[in-house]
Amino acid sequence: MPADHQPAWTGKQSNRSRGGGQGRGRQGPSQSGKRSSYPWINAQIIAASETGVLQHLLATVVTHMPHMNLVNLSTAVHRLAKLTANDPRAQTELQHHPTMAELLQAITTAFTRLDTVEVQPQSLSNVAWSLAALRLFDHPLIQIVAHLAISNIACFKPFELSTMLWALAKLGSMHHAKSWSAKPVFHAAAAHIMKQVQHFGFRCLATTAWAFATAKQRHARLFRSIAAQMVPMVHVANCQEIANTAWAF
Repeated sequence: MPADHQPAWTGKQSNRSRGGGQGRGRQGPSQSGKRSSYPWINAQIIAASETGVLQHLLATVVTHMPHMNLVNLSTAVHRLAKLTANDPRAQTELQHHPTMAELLQAITTAFTRLDTVEVQPQSLSNVAWSLAALRLFDHPLIQIVAHLAISNIACFKPFELSTMLWALAKLGSMHHAKSWSAKPVFHAAAAHIMKQVQHFGFRCLATTAWAFATAKQRHARLFRSIAAQMVPMVHVANCQEIANTAWAF
């Protein structure tokens, strides 16, 4: 089996979701100035993460968590996961840190309070990727992410969807994930991808194929559709993407 190459998630927020008002899972701060705004909080999280110091980022998250909206919360967990992705020792520390438990609970609560139409697929993808990167199987949070993803599957951009499927496949392969099935999400995703396959680039298709194979979700029609779309683009693929695709098929 080839390496489960992680999607090159940039963590950039779209104009629609960059610390804005939609997707608020908690009561926001007062509007008494820039320092209490959601975009300002997002900027503080990003700046702290760019120092490369885990304890500084954790302290920043703790300071602002009571005033965060869902975009802030998803940015925080993503930045924590990204910062520790290549440091097993830091990952272990983060997995057992009380701030991480509090953050995941806050995200779960925020998602639970959302109406289906308020969901931003980027936040779902961000959170799922972060859990997989950190190897954290948070059953309640994964369940709500999966539920909201199914309800909003048509709103996902190709990269957001393929990244989320990669993450769910990774999480599903963890030993304590046996009681959870990602099949409904993959079923909904397959139907959507077959209708929109022309919008998927080679990398997204390779990631999607790897995710379906890793999650043991067989779908012959989807794979035929993926193959037909991939062949004319194979010259743009790198070795890892080709290896993952060959293994998946």
